[in-house]
Amino acid sequence: MKTLRKIHLYLGCAFSPMLILFAATGAAQMFGIHLGILTEIHVRHYGSIPFVLLSILMGLSVVVTAILGIVMALRLGGSKKAVWVCLALGVVVPAVLLMMSHNLGKAKRQSVANEHPAAQGVQ
Repeated sequence: MKTLRKIHLYLGCAFSPMLILFAATGAAQMFGIHLGILTEIHVRHYGSIPFVLLSILMGLSVVVTAILGIVMALRLGGSKKAVWVCLALGVVVPAVLLMMSHNLGKAKRQSVANEHPAAQGVQ
């Protein structure tokens, strides 16, 4: 368990700054705030091959650290039930919000298509 904690600690420390950068610039982009090249790394894949490889390594590190965090929470945490409830909520809440967003977008597109038949190619 000590080894798992050390791996979790060092991966988290090594990649947290980059993860914060990606999260902050991604959030800024969602709100229409453009921060130049910092925002464009999400859509244009800016960066050299070493930067892209580092980004891939960061993504893998986040997955590994999250899994290690879950393992440690289940083994060292107080209430396993609370851990499982939090994990379930972490899956269900984003899934429901994404489905709601998708359905709202679909309804909006359908409404626009009904109001403007020419948009569908029907004249």
